[in-house]
Amino acid sequence: MSVDAKNIVLIAGENTLEGYGLFVLDKSELQNEMPLVYFFDSDTFMHLKQDEVQSVVSPNELSSYTDEYGDVKEGNSLKAVIKEAIQAFNEELPGFIKSSAAFKERIKE
Repeated sequence: MSVDAKNIVLIAGENTLEGYGLFVLDKSELQNEMPLVYFFDSDTFMHLKQDEVQSVVSPNELSSYTDEYGDVKEGNSLKAVIKEAIQAFNEELPGFIKSSAAFKERIKE
């Protein structure tokens, strides 16, 4: 399972409690109370509060973001990071969904 590129949106971490990083999510998650996002800089999935996802933009609208080392990414380096983040999101999502389902099953037992 991968998310179609036209359904992917981004959040620059400066607008979250983390204060840095790049978050990738499926637009459909925006209707959830706590949307599931992929935190690229930490290579992990997490949930953000609705007030943290108000600054969602499409990949071509993001002008910069600050990574975990404090480096600001812009221009071609930003484009490369966005491409890598979307690819990582699509690669990691199926495994995350599978492990989440298995965890929920174990809780039921």
